Amino acid sequence: MSCVEVGVEPSRVASLVSRVGEGLGYDVIQVKVDHTRNVRVWVDHPRGVTAEATRSLSKEICFALDEAGTDPGAYRFEVQSPGVDRLLARPQDFERFAGKKITLRLRKREDLPAKLNGVLQGWVEEQIVVQVGDEVLRLPLADVREARLVPELPFLSEGEQRAQRDARKGKQKKGGGSKSGRHKGGGHRKRKRKSGR
Repeated sequence: MSCVEVGVEPSRVASLVSRVGEGLGYDVIQVKVDHTRNVRVWVDHPRGVTAEATRSLSKEICFALDEAGTDPGAYRFEVQSPGVDRLLARPQDFERFAGKKITLRLRKREDLPAKLNGVLQGWVEEQIVVQVGDEVLRLPLADVREARLVPELPFLSEGEQRAQRDARKGKQKKGGGSKSGRHKGGGHRKRKRKSGR
């Protein structure tokens, strides 16, 4: 879906996109408008976000931009769900997912690496609080280029995954041996009948 802006500032486009999404019942997590006029929109919904929902929302955004004085062609929109590695961008996101494992990509800092993995502790005094190893860090949102949840789907621990793999291998071996046993057993019975005659 493409839409074009005529005299509309990127910040106004982002604001308009947020209003449209929220007006339709979506939780608009973040809107990014880059210098090439790509607009990336992350949304969530209590009923989930389907491909059809993202297409429908893109159309509604274009209609709203038309009403704001746009012509088709200047912006490219990408509307997507948060995914399993959900983007965290607002104070309420850091409050909601406290206790979860997260990955942080930081803006250039001499005292910290560009990427951190830790356990989110929450949002305190306008800062992200995250435990990295034995250290608890407090980071202003402005220092964070991107924050995402570490996927924890019905994901199993490494030991549980290994146990499942071993169980599957065991079933395969058992199944193969059983089939082979029936074949050999059948042949053996046939030879016995012949010898009996």
